[in-house]
Amino acid sequence: MRLGFRAGMPPDGWFDEVERWHLENLSDLRPMRAALRDHLAANSPSSVEDGLPDRLLLVANELASNALRHGRGEAVVVLGRGDAGWLLDVMDLAVERDPSPAVDRTPGEGGYGLYLVAELAASMGWYHDGEHKHVWSHVLAHAPRSTWV
Repeated sequence: MRLGFRAGMPPDGWFDEVERWHLENLSDLRPMRAALRDHLAANSPSSVEDGLPDRLLLVANELASNALRHGRGEAVVVLGRGDAGWLLDVMDLAVERDPSPAVDRTPGEGGYGLYLVAELAASMGWYHDGEHKHVWSHVLAHAPRSTWV
């Protein structure tokens, strides 16, 4: 699997924020996914044929659950929309801990969420803004079938 994961900010000025969720624990993931699904159905109904809702839901769930498990305290998920796709930016307070993809683990031990996100995203990365660690992913509105998981 490829992992085009790098330190750096997402494309600047490319996305307008359309939704924001504050998550305190893993039980907040379900309402976030429902709200994301509803937003896509209302604002991008043709995306269903391209599998966009499923791709964005998987990416949001993986990044948000990582932030809740490995970050400190609350996680914030921001959904942005641009001409070519969507940006998910997930923030947590663990600025001392960079995201780390699983290496040399058997599949049953977990830790492969960042690889899944890399397969679904056009680009992804992370950066620190002093107070928060941001892990972001750019998901194309219309992905070629070869990138679907």
